[in-house]
Amino acid sequence: MDWRRPAAELACQVRALSPRPGAWFAVDDDRLKALATEVMPEKFEARPGTVLDDGLAIACGHGALRIARIQRPGRAPMSVAEFLRGYRVRRGAVLPSPGDTPP
Repeated sequence: MDWRRPAAELACQVRALSPRPGAWFAVDDDRLKALATEVMPEKFEARPGTVLDDGLAIACGHGALRIARIQRPGRAPMSVAEFLRGYRVRRGAVLPSPGDTPP
């Protein structure tokens, strides 16, 4: 997913590609599939791709996107609350967009 795009556009992408082939994004070295999202239209002073809170809201080019359902490769789909019980995503972490160069 390209976090530089507007949140509403990314939400449409997730809806259109769910469940297959899926809208994928990276966290650390893991590739995750977003299955359902919620648009947060508020303005955020954060770089696109920044994790804004502990509920997996991610800053976009315009607004933010909260991931609601997620799937790890080879695993069953689950709510983000279930996912975050066993997987830590740091607030303030910046998720890469396609074409970003590694730091």
